[in-house]
Amino acid sequence: MRQMRLRASAQNKVKPPLPMERQMRYPLILNGDHAEFEAEHANTPPHERADWPLPSFDARDWAEAFCKTAERFGIKDKDGDPIDPSWMQTWFANALMRGYDQRCAEEKPNQR
Repeated sequence: MRQMRLRASAQNKVKPPLPMERQMRYPLILNGDHAEFEAEHANTPPHERADWPLPSFDARDWAEAFCKTAERFGIKDKDGDPIDPSWMQTWFANALMRGYDQRCAEEKPNQR
């Protein structure tokens, strides 16, 4: 039994992350050309674009999109109320800056 588990875990090894030069970089447009997408949506308000809030680095945009999605799926807080956008704004501000800081640290590994 132990040998079977060892073999199974050896087969399910987690692959190491791709090197930075091979990773997909933002923006990500699936099934199409990014230049064509941008040309089509040049005069489209940001909130009406199919990729919104991806182009935004504003936590308010992300919180608004999250809360709309949560409402659409019927997700509520522990008291049964809709999710508070101000709490989500705080969460997304932290998450966005953490991602930004991580990227800066990866690009400049010898600077602290």
